[in-house]
Amino acid sequence: PDNAVLRFNLAVAYSNAANPRNAENQPIAKPANSKELEAKAETAYKMAIDAEPSNADYVYNLGALYFNNAADLTNRMNEITGTSEAENRKYDELKGLRTREFSKALPYFQKSYDLLNPKVGNMNQDQFNTYRGTLIALQTIYEDLGQKEKSTTIGAKIAEITKYEIHRPFNYEHKKAPEKNLPGLFYKLYNRN
Repeated sequence: PDNAVLRFNLAVAYSNAANPRNAENQPIAKPANSKELEAKAETAYKMAIDAEPSNADYVYNLGALYFNNAADLTNRMNEITGTSEAENRKYDELKGLRTREFSKALPYFQKSYDLLNPKVGNMNQDQFNTYRGTLIALQTIYEDLGQKEKSTTIGAKIAEITKYEIHRPFNYEHKKAPEKNLPGLFYKLYNRN
């Protein structure tokens, strides 16, 4: 029960079952019990974090679970095309739910940032991908929460590491994004046309 790796792998399995993808890694219809599976993933992530609180991947992935829920709400918001009073109420309701999910994700991404930021310049590619995903999530969340100064600061860090990534010679095998455990939203961000 205290094995963090097993708890983390269980969480990833539940999360993947709740958010299935086809052979081209595109999202497909969620199963009827997706909320139950996500709740189990959340519990397993928390248990992994409790067992190994300094593991940035565990912390990041729990944040990503909430963040991707917010992304799903954003998609539902974008499906509202009318401007009737009822549609505006629905949009505002979804926006409130999205903000709640972002607020749940924020402390986990802040913790991931705190764990990884001191390692900039001395991290492997997996850590770098997690750090980059953390920064992208933080910028998005700060923007949604109206924290423009923090969003701008994180945006500057993203620009900084992008230059760093381009110019830094990695001394290990470079893996192409998306990584298999990279959450769906970040996969979408990296692959937008």
